[in-house]
Formats: sequence, C-alpha cells, structure tokens
Amino acid sequence: MNLDPRSDESVCFLRTLIDSAETSQQKMVAYHRLGCVKFLRKELEESEQLFEAAFNLDHTYSVVGLARLGQIRGYKHWAHEKLSSVSSSSIPLGWMYQESSLYCQGEKRWDDLENSGFVFTLL
Repeated sequence: MNLDPRSDESVCFLRTLIDSAETSQQKMVAYHRLGCVKFLRKELEESEQLFEAAFNLDHTYSVVGLARLGQIRGYKHWAHEKLSSVSSSSIPLGWMYQESSLYCQGEKRWDDLENSGFVFTLL
C-alpha cells in the first residue's frame, strides 16, 4: 500500500479489512481508507459511498472526503455547510475549521482559520 495506494492489491487488502473487522472502529477506519484509495483512483461514486459508511459509523474525519467530493461536483457551499455542521455538533477541532475555510470566501475564510488556531496574531 505504501508503494502504490491506488493498486488493485491495496483495494483487495482494504476490502479484506472491512470484511474481517471485529469492531465498528476497525470497520469505519477501513471504510475511510478504502474511500481514500477509491478517491485517488477517481472512482468517485464508490468513494462517496465508503466515506458515507465511515461517517455513519461516527468516523468524523470522513466528512472531509465527502466535502472534497462535493467541491469536485461543484457544490462548494454544500461542502462548507457539511463541515460546519460537524464542527457545530461536536467539540470543534482545528482541522474542521481549516478544511471548512477551503470552501468559503473572504472574511468567512479568515474566521474559520482564526477559529482553527492556524492564524496567529503578531505583536
């Protein structure tokens, strides 16, 4: 997988991980990883289904994959709203605001970056 994450061997390995997962945590991580591989292979429909499956098992970071797919399809505002809903419904983490800032313009972008702790005020 490290040499070529897009390889058929990587896909086969991750499908096996999904099938053999014993806990929901193992399954959601495997769904997310396979979603990433499918994204790299530009198999976007399947990638979306895998990110959704991981997200539905409470893998919060999978929302990033869904947002990126939304942006590719031209739904930039939807991507921002999806990320914002996650950050408002849980304990917001810096990456949530940083990702959200990719899908908005102007002052809203800076607000998201400041909330993430990414932008520092110089004295």
